Amino acid sequence: MSSAALHRGSRGKENLKPGNSARADSDHKAAKVPTKFRVPPGACEEFDYLLFKEGKSPNMVSFRDSAFDYLLKTLGDVAKMLMTSERFTLPEIVPPSVPYSNITDPHKILRMELKKNVEDRMKMINDAVANEPKLYGFLWANLSRESREAVQDHMVPELDADGDPKVDADGDLILHNDWRDVHESTDPLRLWIRIISR
Repeated sequence: MSSAALHRGSRGKENLKPGNSARADSDHKAAKVPTKFRVPPGACEEFDYLLFKEGKSPNMVSFRDSAFDYLLKTLGDVAKMLMTSERFTLPEIVPPSVPYSNITDPHKILRMELKKNVEDRMKMINDAVANEPKLYGFLWANLSRESREAVQDHMVPELDADGDPKVDADGDLILHNDWRDVHESTDPLRLWIRIISR
């Protein structure tokens, strides 16, 4: 073995000494400590906090992905809203083109199966709707102070009676701030649209 190899080996053994190992570990941990961040009151530590900061890109992707992973386990299908930006629903159950009868379904098995499918679909949708305020609460709790201010100040198009955006005489969108209505409704979709629109 060369003297250089022996020298490298001896340095490696020195680094395995208890004192050196502990010092190396502490130095490594110190290097990973993030900039001090004040955790929002009531925040859920199971997923990231959204950090809007002036002049910096927010950690939107990690916030969305970690929130989705946790909230899908916690709240179920309603969390899919974070990936689709749409309210959770399921396709309609399509009944047979020819209604079941005592001839085509003498033991009523197909009719019972159809009924169960309809009931299961409605239960999944109703469960998702029931969890919407909880989803809102989780999302709002994990926004930093700067993120909340950005979301609250966000302007959105004003809609007419048909749901179409209003425009002024120059053809520009008429914007307004409907934050109070959004917050009081605890509608997670409206909150989410505001978050991803920033």
